[in-house]
Amino acid sequence: MKPWDAATREGRVSGVVVAHVIAELFATATAIPGVRIAPKSAAQAIEALLQAFEVVPGSANLYRAAAARCASVGAISGAVYDTLHIIAAESAGARAIVTLDPADFERFRVATSPPIVVPPADVGLLD
Repeated sequence: MKPWDAATREGRVSGVVVAHVIAELFATATAIPGVRIAPKSAAQAIEALLQAFEVVPGSANLYRAAAARCASVGAISGAVYDTLHIIAAESAGARAIVTLDPADFERFRVATSPPIVVPPADVGLLD
């Protein structure tokens, strides 16, 4: 992820996240055993993220579309959060979805979804 993160922070590519990622990042960063970080550090990471990435608001329509997409494939529970990221990327016109967990996202893609890219794939592939 580092080359992609660096490319976004340097302005070589533009990054987009859905507003919900703020809560997901804080919850995950402060809870996972073995990698858990302090709440203050999590808040600082969120601030750094928000300075480098465009934030797509989490509108009711975005959440409804995510729930509908989950329902269409029979997905349950927290899968709606992955779907939310796909829907937000589509609505923002993203050219790729960069993730370390492609299986979590692949089942929610439709024909018009951006491709899923797994680091260390070269950032230059978007050129």
